[in-house]
Amino acid sequence: MPGFVRAVALDLDGTLAERDAISWGALREVDRLRDDGLAAVLVTGRIVGELDAAFPGLREHFDAVVAENGAVMLVDSEETDLAEPIEDVLSEELTGLAISFRRGRVLLAADAEDAEQIVSLAGRLGLDCQVVRNRADADGVASGGIEGHRAAGRAR
Repeated sequence: MPGFVRAVALDLDGTLAERDAISWGALREVDRLRDDGLAAVLVTGRIVGELDAAFPGLREHFDAVVAENGAVMLVDSEETDLAEPIEDVLSEELTGLAISFRRGRVLLAADAEDAEQIVSLAGRLGLDCQVVRNRADADGVASGGIEGHRAAGRAR
């Protein structure tokens, strides 16, 4: 693909996969694009560990992966957090309230039905975080994104 385009970013769920079933035809096209010199980036809201468990070896077909709703970047074997992890106190409180959740490197994912409770609890705890819907999940991430993460790193 000559000219202007140097990379292509592809979403996982609903694009390359449906219900944890990968489209091998689409993945062959990704490999073909890479063979033609184009960089391929996989973009997903999934938690890194869940991505690897559901699709072993998938990362090998991409030059980079942006996971956990943009909070984690994976290039080769290097994993970089682009935001601060959500504070452990939220996980502890959710466990105490018997609210089911999953924890990623940065992201906290729960059922979307629990979103209001999580927002309310985060507010009571004084946490600076955002809860966003991602399909059937409510994903909690610390506010500030990459700039807040860089500033926190400089302050340490």
